[in-house]
Amino acid sequence: MPPLSASRKRNERCNDGITPKAKRRIADFDTPTGLFSPATGASLSFLVMSLDERIHGKGQAVNVSDEEMSTEEKQNNLLDLLPDDMLGECFFSGYLDQKDMMACICGVNKRLRRVAQESVLSLNLQNKTVSPTILGSIVLRFNNISKLDFSNSTHFTGACLMKIVPLSRTLRSLNLSGTILTDGDIINYFMSVESYLGAKSPLEEIILDGKQSEALRMGISDFSVLKIATTCPNLKKLGLGWCTRISNKSIQALKYHLDKLRDLDLSLTSVTDESCNLLSSMDSLECLNLDATDTTDAGIQTIVRENPSIQKLSIRFIGNLSMTTLMILAKRDAKLTAILELSKCAEVPG
Repeated sequence: MPPLSASRKRNERCNDGITPKAKRRIADFDTPTGLFSPATGASLSFLVMSLDERIHGKGQAVNVSDEEMSTEEKQNNLLDLLPDDMLGECFFSGYLDQKDMMACICGVNKRLRRVAQESVLSLNLQNKTVSPTILGSIVLRFNNISKLDFSNSTHFTGACLMKIVPLSRTLRSLNLSGTILTDGDIINYFMSVESYLGAKSPLEEIILDGKQSEALRMGISDFSVLKIATTCPNLKKLGLGWCTRISNKSIQALKYHLDKLRDLDLSLTSVTDESCNLLSSMDSLECLNLDATDTTDAGIQTIVRENPSIQKLSIRFIGNLSMTTLMILAKRDAKLTAILELSKCAEVPG
């Protein structure tokens, strides 16, 4: 069949602007693998228009006979028309729900599998049993990950943490809550990150909540916080809740090294009013949790009066809060949201 001229192709287009030939190719590619199902987030109309533009946009003839191509060749021919970034946008939109989709894609096309792996930006391994071997495989396959969640992965050890060092160039969020890490593990990891990058870590969020892990609760201290503060200058969120060995020394390190910190959880740590004096001068701070700490009425008043940037303050289970503190909170501008337990306020009736 001789190639069609540009004018004849335009005449053959339907009302939606797509030629019958482009539609046939899309139909051939829409196989039982379900790549265009709603679960993939793909936009069929967007893909059809993009392909049609690439096929006919410059009036160039497509000299391929449908009858001479197998189904697999038609699929591969269609994929070859799209650049990697368009494939990633069409199929994954920056996120892949791992198991079923990955198995499906691996059986369709090697290039699509590679694009899929490069499109994975987030992995949620919460409550999963992980090992250094598994993490080594993840690092080899997915090299653009920016968010990792290992919360409550009870077998997540220092050896596991070291396996994700190669991801440190793109990693921005790391949740290690409920793991069994210690000071030594955290320090060794960030020393390795600095050595690997030859620079500071780009991490913006670290969560080390010890509520679900006594090992983490007792294993993390001021030494870990100091290393984090000096290695992660771009940190915006830090969770240290239930880590009882965190003291005022940690707050000193945060104040002098982290000028972008916005969200800080110090619930059930061992900080006192000395830390309140430091926290009151941290202008970047917007959200602060001091639940069940050793801070007092005077320390809370200092923070509320002297740090207008704080928009959310949680002070539950702090004893003997006075009516004066409540009045100061009430007079602050409407941007401040205070979360407190009134039963702990001695001057509040019944």
